[in-house]
Amino acid sequence: MLDVHHVEIRIPKGDVEIRSERPNGWSVVREPHLVCPGCHSRTVIAEGKKDAKCSECGRTYPIDWKDAG
Repeated sequence: MLDVHHVEIRIPKGDVEIRSERPNGWSVVREPHLVCPGCHSRTVIAEGKKDAKCSECGRTYPIDWKDAG
């Protein structure tokens, strides 16, 4: 069970990856929704871009499209 913005969501354990460090690039949650690795803000972009600038924290990160799975 995950809590996303105070909403509980059921996700199979096999679909969850626990990392000890923050990622270095945007994570694709559901194409084309991205999560900023710096401030965790969400944004929507056109598919195929190599990087994106966060409108919240102002930092630019590469987009990890392999997360789109």
